[in-house]
Amino acid sequence: MPRNSPLVKVNATRGYGAEVVFCENTLASRKETPNKLIKLHDYTLVHLYDNENVICGQGTVALELLKDVSNLDDIFALVGGGGFLSETAIATKGFNPKIRVYGCDPNLADDAFRSLEAGKIMTNDHPTTIADGLRGNLCERTFTILQQFVDQIVTVSEQEILVPCASSGSG
Repeated sequence: MPRNSPLVKVNATRGYGAEVVFCENTLASRKETPNKLIKLHDYTLVHLYDNENVICGQGTVALELLKDVSNLDDIFALVGGGGFLSETAIATKGFNPKIRVYGCDPNLADDAFRSLEAGKIMTNDHPTTIADGLRGNLCERTFTILQQFVDQIVTVSEQEILVPCASSGSG
């Protein structure tokens, strides 16, 4: 986990019995550290978004929504590394191609927004957004899916992120 991970996430991870290994807060370190551990311990990496099975599993959320709520015009989903948004978009467009799918990126970690604009993957090397779960970067797999199935990526400010947190009592 990056050294700047919130303590609540670190403690929750440990609570599930995992040993937490910290890395620097850079994209390079987030890639290098797991690779070192894999070589050292013969671990298997189950990537949190660059994994076909994980992406497919995340799509069940969209399918449940589409079955439960009729007459949807738009669906908004968080981007992060793009896994959840990828399968949300695939499931939604498969269910009803007329429903628009939007990805949501923080202004301070807007790699998906910039990537779709540029037509190539752009990264955030040191994202500083409070939305720590959205600091991941797209991979080739998710980028290709987003190009095909997502209508638009919108960005939000840190203040806009805080508004729902404050109203829910989590901020």
